[in-house]
Amino acid sequence: MNYLQLVNKAINLSGVELDDLTSSNFASTTDSLSKKFKTFVADAWKDIQLERDEWEFKSAQTFANVYPRLLIEDGDRTTAPPANAEYEGDTTTASIVVIDSTLLSGTWGTGTAEAWLDLDDLSISSIMLGETFDEIDPDPLNLNVFKVKDLGRYDLLGDISDAYEINKSSFSVQGLDTSDNLALKWISWAEYQRQILPGNGSFGTPRFITEAPDGTFQLFPHPNKGYRVSFEYTKAPQTFTDYDDTPIGLAVQYHDAIVYRAMKYYGDYDSQQAVWARGERGWRLMKTRMEKNLMPTPTWGVNIYDATRF
Repeated sequence: MNYLQLVNKAINLSGVELDDLTSSNFASTTDSLSKKFKTFVADAWKDIQLERDEWEFKSAQTFANVYPRLLIEDGDRTTAPPANAEYEGDTTTASIVVIDSTLLSGTWGTGTAEAWLDLDDLSISSIMLGETFDEIDPDPLNLNVFKVKDLGRYDLLGDISDAYEINKSSFSVQGLDTSDNLALKWISWAEYQRQILPGNGSFGTPRFITEAPDGTFQLFPHPNKGYRVSFEYTKAPQTFTDYDDTPIGLAVQYHDAIVYRAMKYYGDYDSQQAVWARGERGWRLMKTRMEKNLMPTPTWGVNIYDATRF
């Protein structure tokens, strides 16, 4: 059922003498009780979502591909480093190859540019902060030098707008060129700062993950090649707005739970004890079914990944 159908059903089961709302007048109705029922239904759905953190319809999975990444300060480059450009460090003998660049602030060629550089697979195990890199075989018309300011952090949520809370124990990492899937251990930002020396530029297969104060994520060791980071998150509660909104993720057979809970709200509002009691009975029945079928099955004896200390 959509929002309109849920409201009409709640009105009818409550025994209230009101004309059914339609798609034409749903948003513009001036009837005060009809507007109240719209609020009752919207509140009922939001409260049901918040009833249990473990509802399966609130959980989602996603992933993001990450590559070796440097935050650079550009000294004199007049354009963004092109894909496949090869650089060599002043203390690092091996070279790095650029895949892509993202300008964060400033302007190329003015000494103000700050950018992320995503790199191809690394053949080196570390890069130090402050190291300067020069382009190999540069364009003679373009000076091509940059300095490493920081090591990669990642916006793993990307365009996801409905994330309410991340399941910190669900992170895993898989090389883009392998099928091995390894658990990532979550650590706090404070622990990351305390346990890992500032500027530690070690690259390898990530084993730990943390969230920086700016909402980006830091992996350690820093990725030495392309990886897929997978994780679960809890979706933010959906708010009904338009008449054709439907309860996202909730199977049709449980939609009456919203109706019954809305009836309880109407019963409280209008001191209709009989309506409240019918709503309570229906809600309790639906809630029992939902808790049986829409909650994760407990598992026992699971071997939880315990990475070694730093």
